[in-house]
Amino acid sequence: MVCGWFLLDVFLLSISGEPALVLDVLPTSLAMIGIGALLGTLLARYPRLVLVGVPLLLVVSKLPAFTDVFLAETQVWLIRMAVLCWAAIAAVSLLRCRLGFGGLRAGLCLGTLAALLLSTYRLGSQYLVWVPGTAAGACFLLGFLPGPALRRALTVLVLVFPLGVIASFIASPHRPMRPDLEPPTPAAPAEAPNLVLIIVDTLRADHLASYGYERVTTPGLDAFARDEATLYTQARSTSSYTLSSHASLLTGLQSVEHGSTHPRPRERPIRAGVTTLAERLRAIGYRTGFVVANGLYLCPEFGLDRGFEHFDNRLGGRTYHGRGFYLLMAQLAGRHLEVGCSGHRNARRITDLALGWLDSVRETSPAAPFFLAVNYLDVHGPYFPIAPYDKAFSDEQPHEPLTPDLGVVPLLYDRELLYTDAQITRLFDGLKARGAFDHTVVVVTSDHGEALGERGYPEHCWTLYENVVHVPLMVKPAGPRGKPVEDRRVSGAEVHDIALRELGLLGEGAHTSKLGTDLIAEWYGDELTDWIPEWADRVDADLLTDVMAYFDGPRKFIVRSDGTVEAFDIEADPQERSPLPLSDEERAAALARARRFWQDHPPDPHEKIDLDEEVLEGMQALGYAGDS
Repeated sequence: MVCGWFLLDVFLLSISGEPALVLDVLPTSLAMIGIGALLGTLLARYPRLVLVGVPLLLVVSKLPAFTDVFLAETQVWLIRMAVLCWAAIAAVSLLRCRLGFGGLRAGLCLGTLAALLLSTYRLGSQYLVWVPGTAAGACFLLGFLPGPALRRALTVLVLVFPLGVIASFIASPHRPMRPDLEPPTPAAPAEAPNLVLIIVDTLRADHLASYGYERVTTPGLDAFARDEATLYTQARSTSSYTLSSHASLLTGLQSVEHGSTHPRPRERPIRAGVTTLAERLRAIGYRTGFVVANGLYLCPEFGLDRGFEHFDNRLGGRTYHGRGFYLLMAQLAGRHLEVGCSGHRNARRITDLALGWLDSVRETSPAAPFFLAVNYLDVHGPYFPIAPYDKAFSDEQPHEPLTPDLGVVPLLYDRELLYTDAQITRLFDGLKARGAFDHTVVVVTSDHGEALGERGYPEHCWTLYENVVHVPLMVKPAGPRGKPVEDRRVSGAEVHDIALRELGLLGEGAHTSKLGTDLIAEWYGDELTDWIPEWADRVDADLLTDVMAYFDGPRKFIVRSDGTVEAFDIEADPQERSPLPLSDEERAAALARARRFWQDHPPDPHEKIDLDEEVLEGMQALGYAGDS
């Protein structure tokens, strides 16, 4: 039975674009197969053990350690499915002689179908028509083959197919879903500095000790900022969602300039005529690569791959699919936080792939400068910090990890941040070990922050408050460090310009964007979806409005298209707890300024991308319910 389950695991991981997870779960899965073989033998010989096993399972399933494996909320349906499987095994064991249905065949069929049913119960009937349904059906039909034919088929499935997947991965461990482009010609001069751009998705500045946070969540980045980089204290993202803000980082333009302005359900790609940072550098001979954790939004369909010869946005072991989980067998042994609980590759895997690409570049073009962009997603919800980070800062644990109370979310966020910092430090160490760190411009920033329950808002959609738009920015030059701290206001679009300036490719004072430096960020409302009215009631706000934020001297204004205007003194009130009193004239002037901006920059009529249902479900798995 467990062999059938394992075969389905191997199949799912191999088509997910991350077959390396087969190696991660193999030892645990083999142990489970051994346990399964022992239990199967006992049940076949003593089928009445099912009468003991079912009550025992019911008792054990109430233990916290057991329910935690399945993240608590799965407890009821898991018991039901487990009882059904126990009963099915006992029935087949009792009747197999009469039916002429061998125990091995029965176990293989039941194991595959049990895994499929566990997933179908969570994901809905549409999962049955997906590829795993085909795999399960094929395994089920194998159960009816004659003995010799069955053994040959099992040999192919159990040995050849997994070994083929593993051999394929070893032969090409860093193969992205999009084929790599040819290296650029001509090559850039060898003395040209390298560029590494690290984007930590959903990282707010005020959760780093270097920005005044009380917890040491980023010891590696704090040391980096203290000893090697310039710390920009007033950097702000150009948007509160992923696609638009990443496009700004890579183009040097505000959202209305590069065109990628709207969130789902109909995304807008970067305009065709816009040149990206990767295109600029590739044109002069840089090797360019982007390793992406947030593969749902950062994808070729939206133009984020332009100029990158290597663009790896595989989703990894995406066992967290749509509305629920597919349970890998290894998760039954308590490895739920290491495999299967997220729709993206974790920071360790992203760092491995980034360093692997650097090694391949050094082998093929040892003298060529490179531009490496890296996107980490671990501080984006849902939060499943792995050991030992799951115990960092406190012993407190969420009662429902999938839907934790807002009170514990900051703690989970900080644990994920501590883990991400360790992997970024490992990336730095990898650059140093390869002799590239000192000759590399390193930029660390974020696409946007995250609301952790302030004002009742979750996640990062709908608002442009500081917790969402104030992001860290650290820049290490390829030569001697200049100012250790830079207090001037910097837009996310300026990160592109800062990088080019550090590479000696942009003059002082030059800016790619033509909208000035007062504009902070933009958010554009979209079509009504089911979940918006509920959150609108909770926070007592219209969540379908367009929003813009800008500075007017020391004051920050947030203006909504419904006529709402707020202003804050960020220096005196960085948490925006006390809105400034505004006269009717000031309120009218702010609203008029915003309306002129929207009138001068209407939504682009260019092509929108309609995403299919599978991608939309994957976005929901990452908490994207209209935001990104």
